[in-house]
Amino acid sequence: MSFNFPNHDTESAPKDALPALTEAERHFGMLPNLMRKMATAPTLLKGYLALGELFEQTSFSPAEQQVVLLSVSRENRCDYCMGAHSVLAD
Repeated sequence: MSFNFPNHDTESAPKDALPALTEAERHFGMLPNLMRKMATAPTLLKGYLALGELFEQTSFSPAEQQVVLLSVSRENRCDYCMGAHSVLAD
């Protein structure tokens, strides 16, 4: 089974996703494609961003957080995620 979710922006996203999309764009300085796709399900996007905020509050340094996220991405064979976290780790 394959799904092709759209890359939403603030014009096309469901209205319930707009606050989370706006916050994601403010936080990252751009709107990552993963979050644009997650906007299809606003609660998913909100949950993903909330989990990210919690992870940022851990005792791991930002570099260590990226190592953890790269490791998880590698284990899950997510090439998209590997690319994104490699850029952030630099």
